Amino acid sequence: MKTGNNTVFSAGFTLFELVVVLAIISAMVAVVLPFCKRSNDGLKIKQAGSSIAQTMRYAIDLAQKRNKAVKFIYNDKYSSYHLQIEDTENSFESVDNFTGTERFLDKNIQLFDIEGFEQTGSEFFLIFDPKRPWPDAWISFSTNDLTETIKTKSKYVEIEEESI
Repeated sequence: MKTGNNTVFSAGFTLFELVVVLAIISAMVAVVLPFCKRSNDGLKIKQAGSSIAQTMRYAIDLAQKRNKAVKFIYNDKYSSYHLQIEDTENSFESVDNFTGTERFLDKNIQLFDIEGFEQTGSEFFLIFDPKRPWPDAWISFSTNDLTETIKTKSKYVEIEEESI
């Protein structure tokens, strides 16, 4: 629109400017997205390690309070774990009042290494029995960039973390 000798331009962005801004934003998202996924996997494995360690601590405490053997079982086939308590001599049943009978790990978390556990098929287990020495064992899980190791030594459970 012209007013005398002065030309008034309408304010706005050209199509080229919008395309450049969108290209810059797309490049930034492409760079940041892999870090977000790794961070999410790292949080999942830390949460799983903490939950497994807490379950083992609960098993130790339960064995001491009830003076019965408690079995921590990890099933590699289903990536799950649960507890059982001694019912009669060498017979175990599910633990009452244990939140959820079986807990499952995220599909991105894999068994990395295991030592000190007894094995039957795809099940690995530890028995916390106040009448026997407490087990010294460890189990490690990993994602693409992080390994979480849960160790039992005597009546203690600890977690170690290692970046890959």
